[in-house]
Amino acid sequence: MIYGITLNGIVDDILNDKNGGMPNDDYAREQIIFKVLRWRELLIRRDIERNGMNSVFQQTIHCLPLEFIDETVCMGMTDTDNKILRSVDEVPQIIRSKTGLGYLVTSTTDDSVFTAMKHHEARYVGDLRITAKNKRSYIKPDNKLYIYGDKEPRYVNFTAPFFDPRQVARYINCSGQPCYTDDDAFPITGDMLNVIYGEIAKELNTVNIYDEAKEKKKGTSVEEMEHS
Repeated sequence: MIYGITLNGIVDDILNDKNGGMPNDDYAREQIIFKVLRWRELLIRRDIERNGMNSVFQQTIHCLPLEFIDETVCMGMTDTDNKILRSVDEVPQIIRSKTGLGYLVTSTTDDSVFTAMKHHEARYVGDLRITAKNKRSYIKPDNKLYIYGDKEPRYVNFTAPFFDPRQVARYINCSGQPCYTDDDAFPITGDMLNVIYGEIAKELNTVNIYDEAKEKKKGTSVEEMEHS
């Protein structure tokens, strides 16, 4: 289950720690947030490779809007029986995984699943006699989601472990509400959170020691100048 704490709560805990030694200002908060996201990505990648995908890490963008595009321009294909749909907006960065593509696309109206594939495989889908009509999805380098094999414009649900969960706040679900807010629980497990606390504390302690050494050296230099 998700550890019931928000990202702001995590940052507050770290900044309020006596060993943190950082001011509670916007710049310091952004530094801590980046560290949290970086460590979270690393730990999730390791966990996925060992144990497979855990739904705790995933978020869903409900009702992601799609639009028709010219498939001949998109993939050099001439099969007009199938249409190409593309997400209107870019999708957030997904945490990379060696075990697969890391995302799931489903229909908002039925139980259809759009099988994920690599974007460079899309050009050859029409050559597959048996599965050419299957509904598929892929993400191109433009960071947009593409749907192949569906004739009607529609919305889809896009589920994945995103690098920065806050990016999901840009999207509105079918009820007109943001898909994520700062009041939502941060998608992470308690054991991972404990590791993140410890690792960031080490990083900040190293920085503090370095800063103290610089100040001490600076103070020594001043004393030497006064006695020269």
